[in-house]
Amino acid sequence: QLIPPVLYETCTEVIEAFAPMLDVPVDMLDSKTYPVFSITVGNTVLKGGMGGLHSEHKTSCVLNFLQEYADVESFYPAIILKYEIVPAGHDKEKYLDALKKILNWRLEAKRDKNLPRATALKIVVNSIYGKLGSRPYESGEIPYLADGISGFKVAIIGQILLLDLIYSFTKEGIST
Repeated sequence: QLIPPVLYETCTEVIEAFAPMLDVPVDMLDSKTYPVFSITVGNTVLKGGMGGLHSEHKTSCVLNFLQEYADVESFYPAIILKYEIVPAGHDKEKYLDALKKILNWRLEAKRDKNLPRATALKIVVNSIYGKLGSRPYESGEIPYLADGISGFKVAIIGQILLLDLIYSFTKEGIST
């Protein structure tokens, strides 16, 4: 189930609401200022932050299943493409086309079992998400692709999708 467009559209509002609590200007939001939260779903305590959603437990039926069988193939880059999240100041069509090409090259290499190429492209494609959370340099210059708002949108959408999936397991009576 995809996030309803209305929820996606409110991500910016949610992020802007977080910023004053963090005492950080909205244009300075990055991986260091993203709020960390904890939530319990079923028997599993999950912690979230800019880096994703992680279980406090070493083993979990649902999480083991997800790791073993549910490959979302470049989760954050796929979210960027699906929801067309583009860093401020970049041409939307060119940015999304370039990301899609790199992601397709990676998935093709993975299917062809070309592990060195697939691994290298995985680092490249995931770095595109990672750069969104970059801080300005000491000189004040903003790193290429850095955009805290876009990084927050990707992280929030990813966490909501994972929480929704985990919650759907618990609704079906599957122990987390």
